Amino acid sequence: MKANLYAIILVSCLVTCINAQVSSYSFSQTTSGTYGSALTGSQVGISLQDDDVTAISLPFTFKFNGTNYTSVNVCSNGFLSFSSLSGTEYYPISDFSTSEVISPFGTDLVSGILTTGNISSGSNSITSISFPGTLSVGDTLVDLYGDFNSQFPVITQISGSTIVLNTTATGTYANYDIFIANGRIRRAVTGSSPNRILTFELRNYSRYFEYDEALNFKIRLYETSNKIEFVYGNIIAGYDYSTMEVGLKGTSTSDYN
Repeated sequence: MKANLYAIILVSCLVTCINAQVSSYSFSQTTSGTYGSALTGSQVGISLQDDDVTAISLPFTFKFNGTNYTSVNVCSNGFLSFSSLSGTEYYPISDFSTSEVISPFGTDLVSGILTTGNISSGSNSITSISFPGTLSVGDTLVDLYGDFNSQFPVITQISGSTIVLNTTATGTYANYDIFIANGRIRRAVTGSSPNRILTFELRNYSRYFEYDEALNFKIRLYETSNKIEFVYGNIIAGYDYSTMEVGLKGTSTSDYN
């Protein structure tokens, strides 16, 4: 059954700088506060991401696990790391190859939404879309199986559970897999020195090949206090169960929170 996994949940991991292990970090959780609007800042990495890692320079020095950092690796699988990554670490806290990890939703993710609909040869309409609520005019589809006259059709109109494209289908199929490439990672800096906040947002993400799912969450890094926040917005779960890892990791699998 699809359901909202979270309303608005704020998780704070407060860094005690004298502690060199993330297992010693303090933790608090609240359902107060607001998720806020979608980030409109700089895009991190390419638009269509799957197992991608993007190195980002930090706007301020951030202390994590007793070490000062000026850059961080952003992985499209739902986490950050201050160490090198391959991009295929789907369980970033328990994976023996990872270290220095901040993970609000670590699992095999992809940037976009997978849904189904009915296509007809020669028509530019897709009817009976199973998950139209997260779609917008201008969103790009990925022609997974070569059944359109363009590899990347664009939505030009939405009416209920029907979308209209800028190209036509070449085949007729019911319950056809439709991947909407509308997921993005963005970052923004707010406030002024020495109290700036760097926020990363993963928006319109889903677990790999999970139908009718939308994940939205943010990671906030605080200057000076070195506080970390995980903030979860509207999350609509697909039907399948899978494991994800939420928390922090130091230099080894024995140092986690």
